[in-house]
Amino acid sequence: MRVQVDPNALAARGVGINEVEQAVANANVNLPQARSMAKTACCGAGDGSSTSRRLPAIIVTYRNGAPIRLSELGRVIDSVENDKVAAWFKDQRGIVLAIYRQPGTNTIEVVDAVKKLLPMFRVEVPAGVNINVMYDRSTTIRESVQDVQFSLILALASW
Repeated sequence: MRVQVDPNALAARGVGINEVEQAVANANVNLPQARSMAKTACCGAGDGSSTSRRLPAIIVTYRNGAPIRLSELGRVIDSVENDKVAAWFKDQRGIVLAIYRQPGTNTIEVVDAVKKLLPMFRVEVPAGVNINVMYDRSTTIRESVQDVQFSLILALASW
């Protein structure tokens, strides 16, 4: 469950983001997190009793004796999807799986081992899923090694 708070609505009603955080925290088992973006967001996971229908009705604070409800300050989104991170590959939505070599290992060997496993992975995923290599650091390393080898041979030949 996510709460997107409109900073203009907060300012107009004289409500602080800390008051929203506290109200959401009181309505949930898990504490919310404040994020700074075009809109300030308080993110909190529900405890089962807090639903997207119940959360907008919670009272954040009182001003001049009148309750200010969460629905007046923003909107509640009931979703498990992480909308803060997205990956794209060739104009299509995707998932990025980054593979990093461990210190002391050979980048080229790691890339070759992963590429050797790719056909097996492709067989295991559904037909509509494509597995592609987005970035291969070994390409520039291989080219650099070839340049050094060529330079050494050229230096020996001209010596």
